[in-house]
Amino acid sequence: MNKIIKTSLTAMMLVVAFVIINSSCTKQFDAPPAYVAPNIKANTTIKQLKALHTVSGNIDQVKTDVIIRGIVNADDKSGNLFKSIVIQDETGGILIRMEGSSLYTIYPIGQEVFIKCNGLYLGDYNKLIQLGGGADMTVTPANLLTIPSPTFNQYIVKGTAGNVLVPKNVTIDQLSTNMQDTLQNVLIKLNNYEFAAADTSKTYANASTNPPGSANFVLKDCSSNTVTLRNSGYADFAAIGVPNGNGSIVSVYTVFGSTKQLTIRDTSDLNFNGPRCNAGGGSGGGGGGTGTLTDIIAIRAISGTVPANTKITGIVISDRVSLNTQTQNLVLQQGNDKAGIVVRFASATPTHTFDVGDSIDVIISGGTVAPFQGVLQVSNVAIANATRISTGKTITPRIATIAQVNSNVAAWESTLVKMLNVTISSATSTNWGGTVKFTDGTGSIDHFTRTGTSGANFNAVAFPTGVRPTITAIVSKLNTTNQVGIRNPTLDVQ
Repeated sequence: MNKIIKTSLTAMMLVVAFVIINSSCTKQFDAPPAYVAPNIKANTTIKQLKALHTVSGNIDQVKTDVIIRGIVNADDKSGNLFKSIVIQDETGGILIRMEGSSLYTIYPIGQEVFIKCNGLYLGDYNKLIQLGGGADMTVTPANLLTIPSPTFNQYIVKGTAGNVLVPKNVTIDQLSTNMQDTLQNVLIKLNNYEFAAADTSKTYANASTNPPGSANFVLKDCSSNTVTLRNSGYADFAAIGVPNGNGSIVSVYTVFGSTKQLTIRDTSDLNFNGPRCNAGGGSGGGGGGTGTLTDIIAIRAISGTVPANTKITGIVISDRVSLNTQTQNLVLQQGNDKAGIVVRFASATPTHTFDVGDSIDVIISGGTVAPFQGVLQVSNVAIANATRISTGKTITPRIATIAQVNSNVAAWESTLVKMLNVTISSATSTNWGGTVKFTDGTGSIDHFTRTGTSGANFNAVAFPTGVRPTITAIVSKLNTTNQVGIRNPTLDVQ
C-alpha cells in the first residue's frame, strides 16, 4: 500500500514539476513590454525655432533650452537625401543635418523625435532653413556642419514609431520662396502635374556618369504652372525612366533661392498614371505604360481573360535569386494588408530581373486569370509589359497565428505573413527541401521548398531545430492543402 502511495505521490510531483517547467519555458515567448513614452516634452514649435534664423547666409547658435518635436517625413533610404532627415510638426518642417549613412534605420519615416536644440546651430542653404551641429566660418557663406553621430542620443530622443503623415493638398500659388514659409520642408501634394514631353524618355537622374549627376525637371500642370523636381544621381531610382502620364506628386517642399523645388522620397511619391494635358481623353502613361490602374483584389475576381487597358501595381515579395519561386513567376502584393497575386510571364527566356522590394507596374491586358495547382495567377504576361518603378520598398507582413493563416488562406494568398514562435519539423529530413511542418500553439501548416536541379538554392540547408523562430512567408496552397513558402532563410527566419 505504501508503495502505491509513494508511486502516486512521485507521479503527481513529476506532473507538477512538468507544468511548472513548461510554464517557465513559455515565458520566453511573451510579448515585449509595452511602449513607454520618453520623459520629454516640446516647449517650442518648429515655426518658432526657424524664426530665430532671420538673415540668409548667417549661422545662429541656439543657446537656450529649446526642445522641438516632429515626425520624420523624409529619410535617406532611397539616397535622394544625404546625411539628413526632415521632420515636421503642425507649424512647419525643418531639415536636420546629421553625420552618417543609413539614418533611416534609426529615424525612419513616421518616427517621432524630440530634439534638444541647445548647442545646435541654425543655418540655411540658399534660403532653405536647416538645423546642424556646428559651423565652419572659414568659408563665405559660412557652412552649417552635421550633428556628429556620437552625439545623436545627446540631442535626439525617439518617441513613437509608425506615425502616418497625410500630405497637405496645396496649389502652386500657396508655395512661396520666403525663408519662413511654413510649408518649407513639409510633406505636400500637388495635383495634375506631368513631365515635359521632351523629358519623358529620360531617367530620374544621371546614374551612369562618374560621379553620378543630379537632375532638375520642370513639371507643369494643365494651366502651365511649373515647379522644379530635383533628384540626386545617388538615388536608387536614378536610372529608372520617368513616368509619362499626368497625376499627383507627393514631395517635401524645398526652395533654392527663388526657385520652388520638390524633393521626393522615392518614385512611389508620383502617381502619373492619367492622361496627359490636352490628350483628348487618350491613354496616359506612367512608368508602366498605358493602362487603367486596377486593384489586385479586383483582378482576383476575374475568371478568364483580363480586359483590355488593364494595369496592376505592387511590390515584388518573391525572391528570384533563391529560386523558391519558378523563374517564370513572381509574386506581387499591392501594399500592406492589400491583396497579392502570382504573375506568370509568357516566356521563361529571358528571365525577369525583378527583385524583392521592387515596385513595379504590369500591363496584364489579355492575360488569363486562373488557378494553377490551387494558386491564382495571371498568366501569359509579356515581360516587356512589366516596368520597375522604384527599388528598396518593403511590405510589412501581417502578424498571425498559424490558425489565423489557415482560416484566411483564400483572402491572404500571395501575401506576406509573420508567424511567431514556430517549431519546424519533418518526419523524413532535417533539411528545408520538400515539405516540412510549421507548428505553433494554435495549429500547423505545411511549408514547401522546391527541390531538384532547378530547386531553391537552400533546399539542402538544415532548418533550425531546438528553437522557435519568427518566420515570414508567402501564403500559398497546393491544390486543397494550405501551405506557406519562405523566400530564403536569411531573409525570413529570425
